[in-house]
Parts: sequence; structure tokens; C-alpha cells
Amino acid sequence: MELVVLLAVVVQLCGSVHGELELLQVFNIWRHGDRAPVRMFSSAEAAAHPLFKNGLKNLTDQGIQHAFHMGQFIKYKYGDFLSTPDQVHIRSTSHDRTIRTAQEAMRAVFGDQKVELEVAEGEDWMLKPSYMHCPVLQQLQEAKCPNFVQFPSDYATNFDSYEYDLFRCAGLDKKLKYFGPGKWSFRLMESILNEALNNYLFLGTNVTDGHVREARKMYRKVQRITLGIGPYHEPELLRVYSGELLFDITSKMKAQIDCDKTESCGPIIFHGYSSQDLQIFPMLEIFNSTRAAVGGDAPLYTSGIFIELWAGDDYDYYVKVFYRQDYSDNLVELNQYLPHCRGKAFCDFEDFVYGISDFITSSNQLACQDIDRIRYRLEQIGKGTIDGVVQVDHVRLDDEDDDAQRQRNAAALGWLPTGFNIYALALLIYFYRLI
Repeated sequence: MELVVLLAVVVQLCGSVHGELELLQVFNIWRHGDRAPVRMFSSAEAAAHPLFKNGLKNLTDQGIQHAFHMGQFIKYKYGDFLSTPDQVHIRSTSHDRTIRTAQEAMRAVFGDQKVELEVAEGEDWMLKPSYMHCPVLQQLQEAKCPNFVQFPSDYATNFDSYEYDLFRCAGLDKKLKYFGPGKWSFRLMESILNEALNNYLFLGTNVTDGHVREARKMYRKVQRITLGIGPYHEPELLRVYSGELLFDITSKMKAQIDCDKTESCGPIIFHGYSSQDLQIFPMLEIFNSTRAAVGGDAPLYTSGIFIELWAGDDYDYYVKVFYRQDYSDNLVELNQYLPHCRGKAFCDFEDFVYGISDFITSSNQLACQDIDRIRYRLEQIGKGTIDGVVQVDHVRLDDEDDDAQRQRNAAALGWLPTGFNIYALALLIYFYRLI
């Protein structure tokens, strides 16, 4: 009797999957490879270093290598699923670093065979929403930071000016030990952070490990404020940044399900999106997975989200989601965190879509104009009944804590399905009670 009860609990937690499962479709949203700083180098020595010979904003040689390795991982995981380039469609932002990342990754999968690569012309509202033409974003951030954030300012040509004003609004400029409070110092933090991520050693300069740690800590907090992540959780910002991408993915999944029922599907079964942390970070937050996936950090270079569509017997369809943390290929299964999926190792497709439905929009551009949707939110902020920018002390960035979290994720999940771990635990409890 006890075994029956335990097994019933296991079935409830893992989900009821009928018969053999077949992988139908894969979506991979990845961040580009390691790059040089965007605006300036921290020193003349750094600017002249061979590590950054490709120039500002562009991939470094390390970034190119990691992009190729990401493709090797895709080939390793889906080699039996993908056989020809016509099964793949890649969409990239217009940045050279995202285009090159996609090219290197697909070269690792298919060699010199050509893969379809779509690059949006002009403004790309799906992969790179325009914060300069988004009244929803502007009014939310101005309401939270009325004395700091003022559009348009010089934000159109200097995104870091926008980030810097959010930085000051949160009071982070008063918490610095190694940097000054001005805008130049804020830009210097971005430079030092990215130079360090490329293993630049800062020899012959005044930059210390303390500078690197503080730059990483502060810049990661600014990313959370900008995108509405963690203690700065802002659903409408998340919707603006990732809503249209989620619509594109779920629409393609629905189309695949429809054609599977009639056995009339086209050749494309792998959709890749070569983008930035602007999409990956909000999507992790929408999936309730930020802490599990990145800890107190941010999505690292070449990290990515994989969303798989599976078919069962009797036309049942399921979704499985996991996150590749970085070039070390650490995987974190995310199904246990997905809204409305109740921890199932394979989430019912309808439950998956329902759980994220509040964030889906067919057009980020139209969502940016929907002021009526945020009017009550703006009134709450104005009356002080909700927090605007939350106290920054609530955000932790502890290297040791993050490393420990990653080790726990790898040890607990690894390549095993979540349901297997729950099932094994249930059996252990049962046999322990027998003893």
C-alpha cells in the first residue's frame, strides 16, 4: 500500500507521459561569444593587446572558439536529430558579434555546408526591442526613478547613459570602493569586466582583483534593474524584452503540432536565435529560473536556453526546457521551475503555454505602446504603494555561493531527467521504511 502511494506521488510530480516519446522540434536561444568592451578599453595596454585585435564590440578569438564549441555541443546533443542544414533556421540580430557566433556554431555542426541565416534589417523588435521607441518602458523607469531617468536624453546613442542613470537611482554610485561615482568610471567598469572575462591580466596597470570583483558585482546589479530581474522584478519590462520571441516560439510549436497530426511537416526542426542577454535574462525570469540558472550572476557568453517539443502517443505533446550555463557545458533542467508545469519532467504543452501566457505578445512594438496596460502599475508607483527600485542590498553576488550552486545543479541534475531523481528518492524512502 505504501509503495502504491509513493508511486502515485511520483506520477503526479513527474507527469503522466504515455508510451514512447519522439523529439519533434528544438529552439535554442543563445548569447553571443566573448566580446571586447563596447565603448573603450581600460588602458592603452589593453587596447594594444592581441586579445582584442578584432576591435571594440566584436568577438575576441576566445569568443570565436567558444562559439564553435557551442556548435560542437549542439552537434553532440542533437547529432542523431539533425542530419542536413535544411533542417535548421537561424535568426540573428544585426550585430557582427551575434552573426559571427551563429556562423561559427553552425560551422561546428555542418562544416562548410550553408545554413539559412536570417538577419533582420532595420529595427529588430523581436530580438532587440528599441528602448528609445517604447513608451511603456520609458514611463515605468521614469516613474521609478523620477529624479534620474529622463528620456530621451542622450540615450539613443549612449545606452550606457541610461544604465548609468539607473545605477545612480539605485544608489550604487554611493557604494563604490574601487571606482569613482561618475559616468566615466561606470563605463570603465564595463571595460574591466569584459577584459577580465577574456582572461586579460591587467599587467602593468593599476587594476586589481578588487576592481574586477566590484565591476562585476555592480554591473550585474545594473543589468537586473534595466531588465526587471530578481528583486527588481517588473513583468511589463520582461514582456517587452521577450514577449514577441516567446510568441514566435510557441506559434512555431503549435504549427509543428498541427502538421504532426497530419504528417505534413516541413523540413525545419531546429530554430536558433543568436542574440544577447537582453532576451535570455528576461526569459529565465519568466521561467522562474533565474536563481537556478545563473545564481547571482548573469547569462554568460555562449550560454543558452533550449526548449524541446516532444510527441507522445495519442497526439499528446510535451515541453522540456534546460539551460546551458557556459562553455563548460553545465546543464540545468528548468522544468521543475516552469510556471503551471507543477515540476513535471515533461510539461504538457498546453500547461507550458498557459504558464507564460501573460508575457506573450505578438508584437513587442505594439506592446510598447500599450500604456493602458500599465496605468494601474504607474499609479501604484506614484502613490508609493509598491517599491520602485528595490534596495540593492537584496541582490547578492557571491562567487563562492554561485560556484557552490552550480556544483549542486550539476550533481543533482546532470544529464538525468528530473523525474528520475524524484522516483529514485521515493524508492529509497520506501525501502528505508521496510528496514
